[in-house]
Amino acid sequence: MLEIHAIGQEASQRAIATLYESGTCSLGRSSRCEIAAPWDRQISRIHAEVTLQHGSVQVRKLETSKNPLIYKDQELTLILLRVDEEFRVGDTIFRLIAASGPEASGTEPAGFEEYTFAPSELRKVPFVQTQGKSLELLATIPQLMRDAKDDASFAAAMVDLLLEAIPRCRVAAVVVFGDSEPVSDDGQPVKPAITRWNSRDESIGPFRPSRRLMMTAMSSDKSILHIWGSSEKDSVFTNAGNLDWALCTPLLDESARGWCLYLSGTFDALTPAETKDKLQEPMRFTELTAQFIGATRSVRLLQQTQTRMAHFLPPAVVRTITSRNAEAMLQARESNITVLFCDLRGFSRGTEEANQDLPGLLSKISNALSAMARCIMEQEGVIADFQGDAALAFWGWPQSTDVGPVLACRAALAIEKEFAAGRLDATHPLHGLSIGIGIGHGVGIAGQIGPPEQSKVGVFGAVVNQASRLQSVTKRFRTPILLDGATAEVIACHASSGEFRCRRIAQFQPRGMHTVMAISQLLLPGDTAGTPTDEQIRVHELALNMFIEGRWTEAEELFRTQLADDEANLPLRNIMSKSEWRPPQDWNGVVTFPSE
Repeated sequence: MLEIHAIGQEASQRAIATLYESGTCSLGRSSRCEIAAPWDRQISRIHAEVTLQHGSVQVRKLETSKNPLIYKDQELTLILLRVDEEFRVGDTIFRLIAASGPEASGTEPAGFEEYTFAPSELRKVPFVQTQGKSLELLATIPQLMRDAKDDASFAAAMVDLLLEAIPRCRVAAVVVFGDSEPVSDDGQPVKPAITRWNSRDESIGPFRPSRRLMMTAMSSDKSILHIWGSSEKDSVFTNAGNLDWALCTPLLDESARGWCLYLSGTFDALTPAETKDKLQEPMRFTELTAQFIGATRSVRLLQQTQTRMAHFLPPAVVRTITSRNAEAMLQARESNITVLFCDLRGFSRGTEEANQDLPGLLSKISNALSAMARCIMEQEGVIADFQGDAALAFWGWPQSTDVGPVLACRAALAIEKEFAAGRLDATHPLHGLSIGIGIGHGVGIAGQIGPPEQSKVGVFGAVVNQASRLQSVTKRFRTPILLDGATAEVIACHASSGEFRCRRIAQFQPRGMHTVMAISQLLLPGDTAGTPTDEQIRVHELALNMFIEGRWTEAEELFRTQLADDEANLPLRNIMSKSEWRPPQDWNGVVTFPSE
């Protein structure tokens, strides 16, 4: 095991860092550096990189660093360092040392004892001396976690809490190995992600927790106590010769795997056996602290997960997924579902034309999908999928609702308003883009769909196909939003409020389907430029009835004279024109198209 010792001009200016094979660590004045010398202002915050590779140590000065590396009285930017050699930066000497003692040699000092305590054993230990204070300090952990900006600052706060709670402890540390154990599969040491420690006095330091103790505790999921005889005061068993015992408690909660709490202290005129007895209550507190940290961290991670999920799912779905009966609520089930299918117009053509600027096109598509998603989620819709340039959303799950069509229509109008604004402003992110939206309402299956290996929240059934077909024929009728009859029937109840304006467009049978749909156009508010007036809607409905009844000459007269600028009736006029204004003998009022 190799170490870098940082040695300043004063006795208190000392630091030690362990080097790991094939690992690179940073050297500098910042506390974030593994090799930190915060006392020397001539050292940059991050001054150099130190790499151990096949037993050779390389020190490389960063280009941003001002002062050189002084090695054998030469100013260098790159050094190959050997054991017992040193270099200097500013007033600080950095020496490469081959670590010795029990931790490096694999032997224990004379009189060494190891005691193992399972959590169930420690729970039987009563609090006698520290009960009130212990509870008060434990109660501060949630606030400490809320105040901490990251895991490193939280670990530092926990170190101070342990020192305050356990008077027998002279030095405390919180060590985090991330998701890994202290050793890798091949038996090599793993570099801790975070190590924070503090002591009661300046006589202890620098301090390095025993890797062997941490490894034993974390591999066994038990608290481990090491005691070594007072005759071994000069031992470097815990990298501090004036300590007599050390204990390590791993955090067992899945949210804090790889974390451990580490305490060390002296006998204080007690025998090793007496020390063991006296330390059982501190060990109980340490184990309880570990449980409390794990539980608090679980809650914090859950809150963070909910925040991230809120970017993808509406609040109602997030609450369901994080509820106690989430598994049951997520199950796919049959119910009344409202489906919205929204597709960009001209995306495929745009891809061909912009093959030299695909990043720019992707950015534009991302803006479009973002606008769709935002409008859908504001109306509590669930986005089942993004399909290239299209979004599929639905309402009616996880809780059933009678207002799914209302929410879907609100979302559709909001989407159309976003894109309408883009058409009028050349600087708008959605400029040059248009959409088609189909909305269907009916029985479907929604929830967790797919194989166990990779399932997702989705929707299935004929209602999905209907919404997709409606979206497709918006191009035929040159209108952005089309509804099926079931959706139009629900929102008709809201017509008196003025929130929705709707008109029938045709009786339509999609190609390959037996279902005939009464399709309607959802309109923007009457004061929107280019939107039909209430009188034009009345005339259109009258002409549509004539068309369905086969009174084509009368229908054409109304379309031609009073609705000449209304593009939505062009498909009907084309059908009549091809048949020379006479309906076929088998005419049933239903429109079909060769392709959609």
